[in-house]
Amino acid sequence: MNLSDAAALDEKAADLALRPEELTLRDKARDVIAADIAPYAAATDLTGEFPHKQYRALVDAGLGALPISKSDGGLGASSAAYAVVMEEIAAACGSTSLVYMTQMHAAWPIVRWGTPEQRAMYVHRLCVGDIYGSIAISEPSGGSDVSALTTTAQPLGDGFVLNGTKTFITSGDVAGVIVTFATVDRSAGRDGVVAFLIDPDNGGVDASTPFAKMGMHGSSTVELCFRDCEVPRSAVLGDIGKGFAVAMSSVVKTRLSAAAQGVGFAAAALRAGVEYAAERDLLHPKNDAGQFIQSELAFLRAKVLAARLLLIQTARVIDAGNGTEVAEVSAAKLLCTELAVEVADRVVELMGPDGDRREATIQRLLRDALVTRIYDGTNEIQRLLIARDTYSRGQRT
Repeated sequence: MNLSDAAALDEKAADLALRPEELTLRDKARDVIAADIAPYAAATDLTGEFPHKQYRALVDAGLGALPISKSDGGLGASSAAYAVVMEEIAAACGSTSLVYMTQMHAAWPIVRWGTPEQRAMYVHRLCVGDIYGSIAISEPSGGSDVSALTTTAQPLGDGFVLNGTKTFITSGDVAGVIVTFATVDRSAGRDGVVAFLIDPDNGGVDASTPFAKMGMHGSSTVELCFRDCEVPRSAVLGDIGKGFAVAMSSVVKTRLSAAAQGVGFAAAALRAGVEYAAERDLLHPKNDAGQFIQSELAFLRAKVLAARLLLIQTARVIDAGNGTEVAEVSAAKLLCTELAVEVADRVVELMGPDGDRREATIQRLLRDALVTRIYDGTNEIQRLLIARDTYSRGQRT
């Protein structure tokens, strides 16, 4: 087995679940990653430099907007194609994968809810990397309850003025468009939420210094302060009071990204464990001293395969559905991101003191994997959504 080959740990069961064009895109992504992303992953983690060149390499290779329709400037590829490419990017560099997926997270609601003018203004530019995008939902007082926002949007003439603070905003300091959620009436709960397309260059938005984080060091995460940020009525995405629907319709797509990251981190951690064992001849079947680690890695390999299959099939459900596949996507996000942490943590233990070394890839994978259980809806929220869906199904029988 040549472990330097990206295909060394591919599984036939998963490959057979992919269409020829999806496998082609995965192979194309692997070429770009090997040349322009993987060699710089450790340095990106060490310095915290934003991975602009790495993201640019993906865009220049035609991989920048896989699931966006061709009419909007994308490739029109399937969600499964997007998921497997996301997996490959995450396996190489978590920071680059987070920048990559945040572009899609900003583009999706504009594609789904935007006017022709809004789509023309932003979607193509996001697809080709002319601007970075960001989503601003979470606030210092809470992140999971979109209906309880404190950032306000007060009517002013033919527009609105926004005031409030958003926190843990990915790419918020480099974004050319921020999909921002605010309330026009806090007493109305979710019915008062409005989505806005904010151009930071127009003023009224200040970004903090990027946070010092445990992982994903190259992806900037900031606090955004909206101070008398004036926006025209044309900046409203969807309609007044439809912001909650905008947010909820987007999570079906965004949570697939986190699930794909989870599979990528888990697969990379498995590879790190296999490489470690192979270098010490612990994989040879006649080496009795290696039986324990062989058994552990075998079970982890089975789990990674199962997660990859779940990821692909969940992507199929998304493409065949109507945006209501919340429980299915929650299950994929929950299982895949939890597995990422489990595999990385276990491989650190299997490697002993070597797993704790700063230059070891596995420690970066573990740090990067941990946050996937938090963003795009905490895994506690995913459990709650699955439980609610289980209850509603029981009520129908």
